[in-house]
Amino acid sequence: MPSPPSKNPRRLNKRQLLFVSEYIVDWNASAAARRAGYAEKAAAQQGYLLLRKPQIKAEIEVRWRGMINSAEVRGADVLRELNRLGHSDVRRLFDDNGRLLAPKDMPADVSATISSIEVSHRKGDDGKTEEITKVRFWDKKGALELIGKHLQLFDERVRHMGADGGPVHFILPGTAPAEEPPDGTGNDADGADDSDD
Repeated sequence: MPSPPSKNPRRLNKRQLLFVSEYIVDWNASAAARRAGYAEKAAAQQGYLLLRKPQIKAEIEVRWRGMINSAEVRGADVLRELNRLGHSDVRRLFDDNGRLLAPKDMPADVSATISSIEVSHRKGDDGKTEEITKVRFWDKKGALELIGKHLQLFDERVRHMGADGGPVHFILPGTAPAEEPPDGTGNDADGADDSDD
C-alpha cells in the first residue's frame, strides 16, 4: 500500500504525486508512470524524466523515510536480530534433564532463531511409539557474514602485488619492455655511450 503523500510543499501536480506513490511500490519508473496515467508508449521516458526532477526526488525521499518509520525498521533492530541469530546457543532449548523445552517455555531470543519445529511419531523396535522433534534454525553463518560485512571485518578487495609486495609491471601488446641499464647511468652495461657524437 503506497504511503500517504506529504503536505506537498514541492508543488507537485496530482499525476506527479500519483507517480511517486506508484514508484515506491516496486521502484519501477516505467510501470509507475503507466499506473499514474502517462501514455503507454512514453512511459519509460516519462518515468526517467520524472525521476530526474529534484522535487520528485525529494518527495520520494520523504515517502521512503515515512515507510521506514511507520514500519519501525531501524538499523539497530536489524543488527540486534542478526546478532541473535549469529550468537544463538542451542543448549538454551533444553531443560536441565536434556529435554526439549516447549515453544512457550523457550527464551524469546532463542525462539526467534528457530525457523521451524517438526514433530513426527514412529514405532520403535519395542513396539512403543516415540516422538521425534526436528528443530531448524535460521542461517547462523549468513547472519554472522552480514554482521561482519557491516562491521567491515572482511576485506573483499582484490589486491595485486608484484615481487616482494612491490608494484605490478605491465607490458602492453606491441610495446617492448623498457630496460633500465643496470648501473642507472644511461650507458649500456659495457660502458659504451650510444649517442651519435
